[in-house]
Amino acid sequence: MKNFLFSLLVLSLSLVSCKKEATFDDKLIGEWTSTSVKVGGSDVTNSNAVVMTIESSREFDADITVAPLFGSPVTNSYTGDWSADELKQELILKYSTGEQEKYDITSLTDNIMKASTVVENVRREFVFEKTAQ
Repeated sequence: MKNFLFSLLVLSLSLVSCKKEATFDDKLIGEWTSTSVKVGGSDVTNSNAVVMTIESSREFDADITVAPLFGSPVTNSYTGDWSADELKQELILKYSTGEQEKYDITSLTDNIMKASTVVENVRREFVFEKTAQ
C-alpha cells in the first residue's frame, strides 16, 4: 500500500510539473503598454506612448500617442499582421499599408519586453509592460 501511495504521489507531482513552457511567440501575445520611450537616445516617455496588442491570430493593433509641447495629444492607430523569429529575437510588424518594421527584442519575460527599431536612421528604444493577456 505504501508503494502504491508513493507511486501515485510521484505520478501526480510529475503531471503537475509538466507545465508547457511558453514559447517566444506565446510570450509576445498580449497587450503591451510603453513605460519608457527613447528616440535617438533622448527620453521622450512623457510625450510619447505606445499601446500594442499582439493577437494569437497573428494580427496586431498599435496606438501611438504623441503629446506636443503646445496643443492636444494626437493618437495614430495602426493594424496589420505580425511574425516572429525566435532565433534572431525579432518581431516583424507588417502594416496594412504594406510597410514593414522589424523590432529587435533585447529582453522578453512574461511581463516586460525591451525592444528597439530603426526608423529613418533613428533608433527608437522601448520598454513595454504587459497590461493584458
